[in-house]
Amino acid sequence: MISKKSMRCSTWFKDILLLTLMTSFFFGIFLGSRNLSAPDELRYAEIPREMIVDNDYLIPKINGVKYFEKPPLFYWMQVAAIKTFGLNEWALRFTTALMGLIGVLATYLFSRYIYSRKTAWASALILASMALYFSMAHVITLDMTVSVFITISLYLFFCAIKKDRPIFLVLGFIPVAAAIMTKGLIGLIFPGMIMGLWLSVFKRWKKIAWLYFFSGLLICLLLVAPWHILVQLRAPEFFHFYFMEQQFLRYATPIANRSQPWYFYGIVILLGSFPWVFSLPKTLKYTFSTFRWKNRWQHENEVFLMIWILSVVLFFSASHSKLIPYILSALPPLAILIGGYWATHKKRWIKPCVNVYLLTNVVLIIALLNIQYFDNHTIKSLIFKAKPFITTNDDVVAYHGYHQDLPYYLARIITVNEAFDELSFGAKNGNTQAWMIDEEKFKRRWFSAKTVYVFISKKKYRAFQEQYHELTGSIVAEEGNNLVVVNHPTNEGHT
Repeated sequence: MISKKSMRCSTWFKDILLLTLMTSFFFGIFLGSRNLSAPDELRYAEIPREMIVDNDYLIPKINGVKYFEKPPLFYWMQVAAIKTFGLNEWALRFTTALMGLIGVLATYLFSRYIYSRKTAWASALILASMALYFSMAHVITLDMTVSVFITISLYLFFCAIKKDRPIFLVLGFIPVAAAIMTKGLIGLIFPGMIMGLWLSVFKRWKKIAWLYFFSGLLICLLLVAPWHILVQLRAPEFFHFYFMEQQFLRYATPIANRSQPWYFYGIVILLGSFPWVFSLPKTLKYTFSTFRWKNRWQHENEVFLMIWILSVVLFFSASHSKLIPYILSALPPLAILIGGYWATHKKRWIKPCVNVYLLTNVVLIIALLNIQYFDNHTIKSLIFKAKPFITTNDDVVAYHGYHQDLPYYLARIITVNEAFDELSFGAKNGNTQAWMIDEEKFKRRWFSAKTVYVFISKKKYRAFQEQYHELTGSIVAEEGNNLVVVNHPTNEGHT
């Protein structure tokens, strides 16, 4: 005779398997059918490629220049994907798709543990088909990965207190460490802030098993500290740039030039939760219609989810640096709230929920497949037009405009002329004078006997012709608003 416990375990396994197959299909299909977009996808493709070429997995580099804006965990994951599946678009996007899947499965497990099987299914399907979550599972950035690690840590911390499972406190610090090693201090700030607020509201600080808490904190420190110490030993300039400029000043000042109005993330979360946003008003009414401060203990779960959502939205709304994907970690709790409404309020919820899930995923896949035709930043086609002419002995120069595509598609370090941008810090703090050059050095190379290929915009080429009229070179290839010019047209095919 099969016990009820065995039957429950069986349904958990079946649900996870089916959900994995469904999500993997929609997150994985056509994953490699789009060109890498500039600048983000190409940046996070080039860094792991250079790690493999240089056999240096400690210090991230772009175009041979130290790149300390982010920690290396995501790059290491990309390295593993490249070594497993090869260097291609599908492999490079595999990491974010996998993390997106893990986030969906974690939401199912948490929702079922806290609520019910029906709520778990609804929450997972809703999260997997939210427009922003689905899209970011198909794009190479750090945001999906750090969001999922933060989400898992919060799930574990909440269950540790709510279900009196102190071992979850220890386990929760592992994804905290992973989040810190993906994108910095935000991986610790969000779990600490959200759990701290919830514990204060419900006066549950005494429920913390402090021995387990400090054990977990120690494990987190042991996982995080070595990389930071080793990098500081090799590059003394690291700490100030990484912590002060990239962690604190980027948040507190407009140095990143990413300012948006205060209500920006309110709009983002509404659009990002499409099409489920239409259920949000009824969800909030259903969830909190009976809420009163004196009876808040009856709504511990829902208050936790709302604190989570509001903390993320308000924290980033106060920042001087705003980008759409930052808000990604607010979507899992939102999906659980909406999933709870669908599962408990709607009697016939399964079929319409699945239909919306399927239709939304199909529409979003079509949109992603066509979005590359509107990407004006990549110069991949121009690079491949010029690539047959370029030999290993030739110099390739990005003139007054650095393109992330160049080192990746040419699989080499390129010379950059007065367009350092995000490479400025690394160029100043490293022996890069051979390929990060000023106008005078470029002039000497242009008039030398060495063959030099220059990637330049058509607009800047007019000024270039006037400045270097003695040897303006020949156009090798052109695409859109960009050209490739060579100083000594010796190869067949030059125009």
